[in-house]
Amino acid sequence: MQVKLTDKAKELQKVLGVSFLPTRQSKGDAGYDLRACIETPIKVYPRQIEKIPTGVHVWLGDIDIEVRHLISFCGFYLPRSGTKGLQLANSIGLLDSSYQGESFLKVINVSEAPIYIEPGERIAQLVIQACFIAPLEEVLDFDIETGRGEGDGSSGRI
Repeated sequence: MQVKLTDKAKELQKVLGVSFLPTRQSKGDAGYDLRACIETPIKVYPRQIEKIPTGVHVWLGDIDIEVRHLISFCGFYLPRSGTKGLQLANSIGLLDSSYQGESFLKVINVSEAPIYIEPGERIAQLVIQACFIAPLEEVLDFDIETGRGEGDGSSGRI
């Protein structure tokens, strides 16, 4: 997995004194914090959506394990618990292993008051996972009937 910074992130690092490289704050953290790569604070009004650059390009890559199967990586953009009232507009964002462009975060203010996003502020996190890419086989009927194909698919509440 590789990360590179945008030119803007490199400039802002010097000015703000923070690193825009995704970082884990402690050894046990699953997520890498992503920062707002902005020059001035952004005011996000209630129910307003803003697209925030992170200043990083992340390439996850793949691992070939057989001709027909592939272990790949994916990333999930998740909100940070410390950003009260600020959530990701799509709740969870997906980073595919082949994407190499800059990561942007669409955030929404779900509070009743404006929220300011400060330059360099940690606003979301990236959790990286391995995912198994299996070939799909079209069939007329499944080999085994599980009983979960009817209705909405729920197994119930209790």
